[in-house]
Amino acid sequence: MGKLKELPATAKKGWPWNEEVDPAIYNSNTNWPKITIVTPSYNQGDYIEETIRSIVLQNYPNLEYIVMDGGSTDRTLEILEQYKDAISICVSEKDKGQSDALIKGFNLATGDFLNWINSDDILSKMGLFHIASASLKNPEANFIHGRNGIMTIDSELYSYMPHPEDNLEQRYISEMPYGQQACFFSRQLYINCGGINRELRFSMDYELYLRMHLFGTKTVQIPELIGCIRIHDNTKTAQLENIMRLENGNAFMTFLESAGDLRKAGFLKSTGHLPYGTYKINIPLGKKFIRQTFLAYLKKNIWYYYNVKQIKVAARMAIQIMKLEPSSLTNKNYLKIILDGIRQRQFN
Repeated sequence: MGKLKELPATAKKGWPWNEEVDPAIYNSNTNWPKITIVTPSYNQGDYIEETIRSIVLQNYPNLEYIVMDGGSTDRTLEILEQYKDAISICVSEKDKGQSDALIKGFNLATGDFLNWINSDDILSKMGLFHIASASLKNPEANFIHGRNGIMTIDSELYSYMPHPEDNLEQRYISEMPYGQQACFFSRQLYINCGGINRELRFSMDYELYLRMHLFGTKTVQIPELIGCIRIHDNTKTAQLENIMRLENGNAFMTFLESAGDLRKAGFLKSTGHLPYGTYKINIPLGKKFIRQTFLAYLKKNIWYYYNVKQIKVAARMAIQIMKLEPSSLTNKNYLKIILDGIRQRQFN
């Protein structure tokens, strides 16, 4: 038996309630890397107990678990008190939002690898075993990501986030080909690239990972399910997609400015984006790579703007796509977007 017997009793069944990872899978002769998990929390009393159990019941032998609570006023503090012996560091104080809480948490971290699990998400059973095993098999790796599940408000796994295997170097810049819950990075990489951008409200993960891959990483993708995101009406994912798209575009524009492509950056500025502070890029980037990455970014985002009725922005993106990819000149979908944009300019 592992930590299950030490945690508060529950009548709930399944992972992570009456199940735990068998501690015997961790060979006692192996030098398991230290892993730090940070959980930022604010008024998530309905879910945080499940989050805590999903991390503690990994029974990982070299775990540091930090909870940064923003001064919750619901039952969160009561739950944290019940699990205080299973948490390495627990702080409850007002903060300036999720990014601020994460920065404070990672400043306390001492692990070789880091990640954060939000207080309404969970680690999947065996998640830390798979990440640590990948690290041991690939000692040069400083960025490891696996599959990410999607679960209902009642913790039922019903789908998976995309887990593409093609064009990954390009995808690491233009999007997130993984879920944040399933993404682990070395503490040294986090420090070297400057850490989380405190300005961001939503896209701190994409912006951080983007800079990491421009700083220079050895990334390993694994097929195992590592974590799950919970989708419900109160998540930021459900409520604030417009902010996410804006921040994603700002982050991508900053990449273009940092890479010296002011023309493409100027296009994003004309669609309402503003850059953050530029940075040094430590990997070689050719013009062809930047062009292809810009094209991938446009294709990833064009339908969002069209669907939210920002037709003029979508139409301008369609024109850019056609310029970058002549084979798209006959694409009926892009032509329709452009015609809709012409009509909007005509009648508004």
